[in-house]
Amino acid sequence: MDKIQVLIVDDQRLVREGIASILDIQDGITVIGTADNGVTGTKAAMDARPDIILMDIRMPCPGWDPGDRGASQEGFLRQDHHAHDLR
Repeated sequence: MDKIQVLIVDDQRLVREGIASILDIQDGITVIGTADNGVTGTKAAMDARPDIILMDIRMPCPGWDPGDRGASQEGFLRQDHHAHDLR
């Protein structure tokens, strides 16, 4: 079985690194990248095509609203997965 690939997007370095550390020790999960804002997170998601994007919904992202269309509609996630808005 393939590992679940996760991208972490948060403006606080300590949060990004903490979540990445916890997930990296889990069987079946691999953190494929981190980003510090919505713009770099978008680029990372387009490049890496993660299964899951963990994003801080209160993070300042000038000019970008993650709720506009959703990551799966934007094509950031792999085709066989769907985004779920947990707000």
